[in-house]
Amino acid sequence: MMFHGWGYSGKEWTQGGGWGAQSMAPTANTNNFIIVAPTGLGDSKKSLSGNCDNGAGYCSWNAAGTSQSPGPEGLTCNPNKQRTNYCYSDTCTDGCKDICSWGTCNDDTTMVHALLDKIESELCVDTSRVYVGGESMGVMMTWQMGTDSRAARFAALSATIGLPHHGYDFLPAVLPLPIMGIWGQNDRTIPPGDLSKSGFGESSDGWYYTTARQITSDWAKAHGCNIGTQPTRYATNSDGQKNLACTSFSANCQNSGRHALLESGLNGTNATARNFAPVVDCRFNGAHTVEAFVPQLMWEFFSKHQRVLK
Repeated sequence: MMFHGWGYSGKEWTQGGGWGAQSMAPTANTNNFIIVAPTGLGDSKKSLSGNCDNGAGYCSWNAAGTSQSPGPEGLTCNPNKQRTNYCYSDTCTDGCKDICSWGTCNDDTTMVHALLDKIESELCVDTSRVYVGGESMGVMMTWQMGTDSRAARFAALSATIGLPHHGYDFLPAVLPLPIMGIWGQNDRTIPPGDLSKSGFGESSDGWYYTTARQITSDWAKAHGCNIGTQPTRYATNSDGQKNLACTSFSANCQNSGRHALLESGLNGTNATARNFAPVVDCRFNGAHTVEAFVPQLMWEFFSKHQRVLK
């Protein structure tokens, strides 16, 4: 299940349509998995309408604080930097509380679960290997799915160039729930911060986002990992591309439980249960773009994880 960025459509992941996107279809065809790439809702307001397939609209997700400002920690943006009201009036029928909202108010999480129910009833799906990923605003939807009480149906998540708003950095709803984050170190649209920055940061256009180190260390701690030590190298087949390097807090991750790690790689056989690195932090030399290596990197991570069905 792959979620697009703000203003685009599911074609980002199926055809590579949209700014900075990559098609996941070649990776899916090679490794025999199904891509599901829904499109979020736009709005009839003139400033928000348009064809999202080519980036001319504002299709969006209600996730991780996009339409819920002020949040638990206050405003999700710097109001002094906002010049446009992005309130989605079609679905935010009671209006928006401040100028920081920039997405639909539709219950997108329930919509996704309903879509998955339909797909699993009509197609041959291994329900122990259902994965969620996205880019930019689609990552906010990915975090939303992982913090929702129904997250137990997912085996792993992957988040590319996106983070939850400040105040919406909630913990995983179930354990274990492995996640790989992939961030451009020079991204100013959704800035990850450096490897030591905790708390939150402000984007170039005035929105507040949790830092990558904060959210990954919090999720690692939730998995029982020792975050008091330095994270260790996490090797991938994409290492070195755009200076990509990944790390993980991998010591004493007690809450990894009996989540299976597919040690044989992409063919999904020879599954064994043991402790593993459940939360991975990857950085590359780049900005707010989905790099060519991302689909394969995401699949490499996904393919290692399988949910243990009761």
